[in-house]
Amino acid sequence: MHTAMRRPFCHHTVKVVIALLTGLGTSLAVAPASVPFGDRGEIQICSDTTVRVTHRPTPAAVEKVSLVARAEWPSIHFNTSQHGDVVVVETAKLRVEACTTSGRVTFHDRADGRLVLAEVGTAFMPVMDLGRGTYQVEQSWKASADEGLYGGGSYQNGLLNYKSAPLEMIQFNTEAVVPYFVSTEGYGLLWDNYAWTYLNPPKKALVEMGAAGNGSVTFIPEMDGDHFFFVGKAFPKPGTGPSWGGGGRSSNGKVFVVLADPYGHETAVLA
Repeated sequence: MHTAMRRPFCHHTVKVVIALLTGLGTSLAVAPASVPFGDRGEIQICSDTTVRVTHRPTPAAVEKVSLVARAEWPSIHFNTSQHGDVVVVETAKLRVEACTTSGRVTFHDRADGRLVLAEVGTAFMPVMDLGRGTYQVEQSWKASADEGLYGGGSYQNGLLNYKSAPLEMIQFNTEAVVPYFVSTEGYGLLWDNYAWTYLNPPKKALVEMGAAGNGSVTFIPEMDGDHFFFVGKAFPKPGTGPSWGGGGRSSNGKVFVVLADPYGHETAVLA
């Protein structure tokens, strides 16, 4: 199971702040120390439990100034090391491992070595925005099977747990976007951007329209799987009444039929 965030346009970089949900100390605030990994990644050490991860599309990408994340944090002690292509940053409570070749970052609890969160990957896809070249960014993390993910703002969808639920994050009447989530695994995640964002984007489908109303629909699944094809009596023309349209046996073994009303609306009914 993967939790992914995608934002259509990103002119510079993508930054994520992750924190273990424990108390923070107080001392003189300074700009957080920075540890690079590869030529497109950076880890800023904000506290014993909080780090900020930056991914860039190119080594020369322009740095952005965050309007949300704190610019100054109390100074702390931490250690860095490198083992092959893995850069390691350790604070008193957190161990962060970043691969210089793949760019993937993992987060571990120093107390017991437990893996708290792991990145699956980051993608920067070049797009045009009002004639200006920019990027569509996608960031994915691996979620555990029984994990709950809460937050994100206020929405009128009746959902609380967004671990596997698709969520369109855009500000408008009665809905307020706050791109910060907390997990039952004991971490918090701030997706630091202000663009139109999709959490757990729905499965992709392409619609190609041809001449004289002919068209095709292509589904792009996230994994390999079976598909089913059914044939039956042709659907009736408008105004002729309901008719049996087709049927078969679903992938879970249940038999069903497809009914079509005079207007061409189809309904699958278990038999």
